[in-house]
Amino acid sequence: MTRDKRFPYVFAVSLLMFFGCASAYADSYTCAKTFRVVSTGDSIDTVKAACGEPTASTTRTDTIYIPNQIVRWFYMLVIDARKPAIPIFSVNFKDQKVIQIDKSEVFGPMLSGFSCIFNNTLRMGMSENEVLAMCGSPTSISTSEEMSTATKPVVVFLYDLGQFQQKVQFEFEESKVVRIKHI
Repeated sequence: MTRDKRFPYVFAVSLLMFFGCASAYADSYTCAKTFRVVSTGDSIDTVKAACGEPTASTTRTDTIYIPNQIVRWFYMLVIDARKPAIPIFSVNFKDQKVIQIDKSEVFGPMLSGFSCIFNNTLRMGMSENEVLAMCGSPTSISTSEEMSTATKPVVVFLYDLGQFQQKVQFEFEESKVVRIKHI
């Protein structure tokens, strides 16, 4: 009985396909030494108790993008319904709180008809309901979405289990596992 000469190659490719040769994410990992399972959501202490001290530990800073809905109320003076309204002021809201007040420089004298802006009683941080009670209904409303950025620290543990085993990387945010990656 003779063996096919391609057997070693087919066997090697099969092993690579079975164990994976590229990075892969997982929801859990069984630690090699203790056979304890670590999952996303577990704490740093739980990972160390199950897998021991990491081979390497680093901290990086990730940028996150946060969508913010901006609502803009326009207060305009309507003199003639057949002509465009004259913008007097606008109020921008984020999370239903005033974040910006824009007064028209050109039509400043017309502000006297809008006591909330003329008397400087309109303030940053007021709620939409407070502005509505003070200034009345806006002439028009528009919404837009702006992106803001923030940073967050990510702690990374690397476990190198030896020459014939995949490395395992745990990523933590706020001391909890958020990603487990086989590399």
